[in-house]
Amino acid sequence: MKKRIGCSALLLGLLVTPALLVTFAAARETDTPEAETVGKVSGIPQRTLSAYQTAAAQLPDEVPKCQGMRWTILAGISKIESTHAGGRTTKDNGDITPHILGPLLDGSGVGGNTTRFEDTDNGRWDGTAGAERAVGPFQFLPST
Repeated sequence: MKKRIGCSALLLGLLVTPALLVTFAAARETDTPEAETVGKVSGIPQRTLSAYQTAAAQLPDEVPKCQGMRWTILAGISKIESTHAGGRTTKDNGDITPHILGPLLDGSGVGGNTTRFEDTDNGRWDGTAGAERAVGPFQFLPST
């Protein structure tokens, strides 16, 4: 019995150690590669990458309780939700054209939605006052 516990503990240690080393190394990493290199490797447009990095850098001042937000998290969300606003133009002021709009959340089932979300912005951000829809590269509801 003692041999099994010892072997199990050793095996667990061997499996967990590499993950811990990577985690600690990533947490200690302070050097950031040049944005141009990051953009080319990751496929993130330069202007978009700069926006992610600027937003993450400004967040501690804007929302002090929000700790640990990294630009890579923002990039990951935007990649899933809109492929970094792919196929669109991002202007110098941050406006994206054409707008990124999700399906109308009117409970009709279109786009997979079955719950109605009442309008909160009178159509200002999503172009409709009939119900709500997610907007932008992160697909937030206007009320968010």
